[in-house]
Amino acid sequence: VVNTHLGCHFIGKEQNEQAKELIAFVGSLGGKSQTTCGVILCGDFNSPPVLSSIRTIRQSGMRDVWHQSFANKKGSLQIGGTFPSNARVLGMPSCFRKWIRLDYIFLLEKSGKEIVCKCVHVQDDSYLCSLASDHLPVHAVFLVGSL
Repeated sequence: VVNTHLGCHFIGKEQNEQAKELIAFVGSLGGKSQTTCGVILCGDFNSPPVLSSIRTIRQSGMRDVWHQSFANKKGSLQIGGTFPSNARVLGMPSCFRKWIRLDYIFLLEKSGKEIVCKCVHVQDDSYLCSLASDHLPVHAVFLVGSL
């Protein structure tokens, strides 16, 4: 499991360069080890899904477990919004709470192994979630096995 926190200036080259460095780092993990099933990359990417840093990570072969979980569900409007956790803190109306997705969990499987994301959700079930950070946490459950 690799956790990250990309810079908060998503307009410009900084985040895309950080994404490329992450891809290289994740690719180096495990080497030719038969015990490595894959890598889970997660954290605060400070970037909406349409911007280049997230596209760069997806194009590298890492799967966005949120997108994978909800993309094929007919009628699903789940966007996985994690920011802001509390709109009032930012001086915005409460309708802007969970307005944008900035936090992700990606999965890179190694050949011959299988990691399955059983469920993923934005944890928003208590007042403490909005007090702890300006972002809400993303929670996922994985199963690891052989193909």
